[in-house]
Amino acid sequence: MKLDCLVIAAHPDDAEISVGGTLLKLAQAGKKIGVVDVTRGELGTRGTAADRALECSKASELLGLSVRHNLDAGDGRVSATPALREELAGLIREHAPDLILCHHTDDPHPDHAASAQLAREAWYLAGLGKLAEDAGGAPAHRPERLYEFMSHTPFDPTFVVDIEPVWEQKLKLIRAYA
Repeated sequence: MKLDCLVIAAHPDDAEISVGGTLLKLAQAGKKIGVVDVTRGELGTRGTAADRALECSKASELLGLSVRHNLDAGDGRVSATPALREELAGLIREHAPDLILCHHTDDPHPDHAASAQLAREAWYLAGLGKLAEDAGGAPAHRPERLYEFMSHTPFDPTFVVDIEPVWEQKLKLIRAYA
């Protein structure tokens, strides 16, 4: 399925917390959006992996996502391995998004920083014709735009999306997670 925007986030809830308002606005504009969670968030302080899966399902429904994937890379253990990069590159080719949103590479949470590196490397690999051919499936596709979002570390943004019109919806979205 062709997407307009694909978010690559370390844990279920990161996309909702960091860019949930932007995703709600995109969905309201009729855009097809998807999320790839790199882990299941199984080491989270509150709840279990099963709890997180239910929360994630509810949040996906509230967002109106077209698709949500999970790479199951192991919470607290994310690393941009060749196998994980190629799996993510395959998803990027499959969904051919125009835009990718991912964590900022300068984030103190190791999973966030590693997921940002993974996203950037997979974004590049997704555009390599020979690799796409060898993998089979969808043809090479490298989205024109990859933007990093803010999580823990503040930085001077390139642009800001006004989410005031969807603020209450974003709060509901975040509250889907314990």
